[in-house]
Amino acid sequence: MRRPLQILSTVGALGALTGLALFAPAPASAQAAYSFHGTTAGGSMFNRPATPLAPTPALSGKVVRYSSQAFFTNSNATCSFSSVQEAGFDGVIYLYSGAFDPANPLVHLVKASDNGPQGVHFSAFTDVALQGNQSYYLVTAGAEPAAQGTFTNFLSCTGATRILAGDGSMPSYDGRYGELRKGRFRISATWTNFQQVSGVGTFVPLGSEDSGILWFFSPSNFEVMIKIVDGCTLNNRYWVFFAALTNVEFHITVHDTWTDTSKVYDNALGVSAAAITDSSAFATCP
Repeated sequence: MRRPLQILSTVGALGALTGLALFAPAPASAQAAYSFHGTTAGGSMFNRPATPLAPTPALSGKVVRYSSQAFFTNSNATCSFSSVQEAGFDGVIYLYSGAFDPANPLVHLVKASDNGPQGVHFSAFTDVALQGNQSYYLVTAGAEPAAQGTFTNFLSCTGATRILAGDGSMPSYDGRYGELRKGRFRISATWTNFQQVSGVGTFVPLGSEDSGILWFFSPSNFEVMIKIVDGCTLNNRYWVFFAALTNVEFHITVHDTWTDTSKVYDNALGVSAAAITDSSAFATCP
């Protein structure tokens, strides 16, 4: 029997809290996606594998705290993983297939990532082929023995109808993805402030299928309003419009789940964010 390991929360559609979008059938071609939010603080410890794994996997000699999240897909899928380590926490992520034994952490190890394309506090690996109904374990650990803190791990898969927690359940909505236009467009955001502390944008539960509002630091302090406009009858495009009331660094990713295409909008640290009116964003009509 599959059992969840320290899965704290998972994300659904922005409109799920209305009680409507939660039960609306997803398009057959849409991707499955979830986020897992947790902490390594006070967790168990292991001798983490060194990164990168190539040419030969080896132990790092660094005994660190970790958190393990069990999951599986209900069909074969190609999946991408990304992690945001929050509030100054510097972490590493590992993917295990079939089992995770902290006493033998090189066994069943598939992938590992320390610092991703966005640098420290971010980890990622992409295009990982997963077997349907096979147990997997996403392990988040401190990069150094003293490193511990909170994190959000994002998982997105093509081909999978569902990504499920270790016991087959669907954990509750946590706002770390927003889904607009009936779930076709999936939106997420990360940020880094002037103290080099990073975090994940969280959607306010509005119940709108067209627009979303994000907060970074406090639920009462809104940072970004974003909407997807159907411009297919005008210029055969979906448009992305947003305005941000901030000068921190942020990265907003908009993903068309029907066509598996994405656009990323960036703002540099210290720059007052300009309004974006991208009327050529997605040439993916209808």
